[in-house]
Order: sequence, then C-alpha cells, then structure tokens
Amino acid sequence: MNHSKSYSTNRKGRGFRVLLPILFFLLLAAAVLICLMTRRNAIGAEKTSLQEDLTTVAWLQVSGEETALSYERSLSAVDLANTIQSFSNDLFADNFHANAAYVEDQDGNVLFSLNEHDQHFPASMTKLMTALVAAENTPDLDKTFTVADLEGCYEPDSMLMDLQPGTEISMRDVIHAMLMCSYNDCATAIAMQVGGSLDHFAEMMNQKAQELGLTNTHFVTPHGLHDDDHYTCAYDMTQIMKAAYQNDFLRDVMSKSTYDISYTLDGQTYTETLTASSNFLNGTYSVPSMTYKAGKTGFTYVARSCLASVFEKDGTAYYGCVMDSWDASYNTMLIYDNHFDPLRLYQDSQTTPVLKELVLSTTY
Repeated sequence: MNHSKSYSTNRKGRGFRVLLPILFFLLLAAAVLICLMTRRNAIGAEKTSLQEDLTTVAWLQVSGEETALSYERSLSAVDLANTIQSFSNDLFADNFHANAAYVEDQDGNVLFSLNEHDQHFPASMTKLMTALVAAENTPDLDKTFTVADLEGCYEPDSMLMDLQPGTEISMRDVIHAMLMCSYNDCATAIAMQVGGSLDHFAEMMNQKAQELGLTNTHFVTPHGLHDDDHYTCAYDMTQIMKAAYQNDFLRDVMSKSTYDISYTLDGQTYTETLTASSNFLNGTYSVPSMTYKAGKTGFTYVARSCLASVFEKDGTAYYGCVMDSWDASYNTMLIYDNHFDPLRLYQDSQTTPVLKELVLSTTY
C-alpha cells in the first residue's frame, strides 16, 4: 500500500478547505469596499454640484470690491440651501428699490409686504378700477358709442390713441386699448360714456373702492395723470387687481399680447393692432418658476414706476403691487425669485432695470 500518496492527497484537501473561507472573506470585503466607494463618489458628485451652484451666487459686493467666498467641504445640502437663501436675501436687499410693495396668494396668505398701507400715487394702475367699473356697468360690451369731446387727458407725454370726437367704437375695444396700451384718451372716453361726466365716474370709482373695503384709496381721474388728491396704497391696489382679475372679460384682456380693434370715423372704418406694453408679455422680464397671468403698469414722474400683477405657481394665484419704484416689473421679479428661486436672483442682480436711468434722472 502506497501511504505517501494517501498522505499527500489528504494534505491537499485540508489546504483547500482552509483557503476556501479566506477567499470568500476576501471577495466579500472587496464587494463591500466597491459599494462604499460607489456611494462615496455619488455623495461627492452631489456635493460638488451643490458647491458649483453656490459658487455661482458667492460673488457679492463687499466694501465695493468683489470677493469670492469659500466654504467647508463638510457643509450639508441643507446648510448649502440655507446659505444660498441667505445670499439671495442679501442680493435682494441690495437690488430691490421700491417704497411700497405687497403680495398675497389667492387665500390671503401674505408673501411679501413693505409699507403696504402707505399712500402713493397709482399713475396708470388707476385704469384697473376704470375698467372694472366700466365692465360692471356696461350690459353690452360690443355695442358701439360715440366718443364725445374729451378733456383732462391732453398733458405733455400723455399716452394717447388719438381718439377723435365722433369716433364710433365698442366698449370692448376701447377697454382693450386702455389696458393693453395705457391710452389716457381711451380712459377718458370710457369715463364720460359710463359716468356721463368725469366727476360722476370718479364717484363711481370711489364707491367701488368702498365696496371692496379699501380705506387708503381716493380717485379723481379715470387715467391716473397726476393729481395730489388721487392716491392709493399697495395693499388696496392689490385688492383692485384681484377684483379685476376675477372678472372674466378683464382677465382675458390682460392676458393678451396683441389684439385687433376697429372703429369708425366720418363713415370710414379703421383697424388697428394693439401690442401690450407689459414687460412680462414682451419678454423684457420673466419669472421662470411662475406663469405671468395679468398686470397693469403705471408711470409718471411723481408716481415713478408701479405695477399691479398676477402670477400663478402650481395652481395658486399670487396678487401683488409694487409702487414708487425704480422699475416695478424688475422689482416684482426680484420678490418672486427671492422667494421661489433664490439661485436665479444672482442672475437678476447682474441686470440693470430698464427704467432705472429714466427714474433717477428725473427731478421731482
């Protein structure tokens, strides 16, 4: 019997049984290590992405010099988000220039408020109330009327459609012209037709303000050309916008970029294509996180820039007003971006408000 061969075979079998658990352990350890490295790389990529986003907004004006802010790699996603919002708030404070503003959602929850009950001049935002009173007191918007001799709208730099006495036009078309292009002669024609006189129409406007519960508003004109006794506040104007937006006809008018009107003078019919003056409809400004629904701008050298507007986000409507501003559309954009999209506020802050130079060059 060959004992040496049997001994050699048994020894190899025992060696294999010893190596098998070691190999299994090594394979298990390698698998765990691979999982850990994969997870670490994923976390690192996520943090790098957040750091890159933060770097985008990390350039701030400090004592007149641009300074890059550095951050610890240990910052959590929550910390980064909070830091971004903090910088956004600082940028907002540096770039927001208005003396009054107010925003609330459709349920009355306040999103932003600044001196919202202080009285200011509304300029052409006045036309929201003119349109609301006219729409509620005109049974047939398509019925034409004859434009009378107009008064009180022919001031220097006044926006005019150049309506002539004797022009036949429908209330539907003249309201479109007033809201989309802010024509002051259209506002005057509406007031004289609906109220019989400018004074009586102003009484109708103030009566409507009382019905809406507004306590810091008084109207003198249908167009908003300056009068010291013609005023409102950001809160009140927001409520006027809300009431106008709830009117189906006016909501439709304020959503349009263009609209064709027609009128007759001396037996000849004319057509004209209106183009809305809204900086949100014409693409000058935008709020990507929201949908612009309606608005009415205003500007005089005393009132400065103002805007009443409606935006929508996730099915919720937001009503607001900015008054006595460098550029009310620009500042409206800042309010919403700071609240809903703080990273974008950095991009906003690098642009110049389109009305800023005009407003700052004016002596009141």
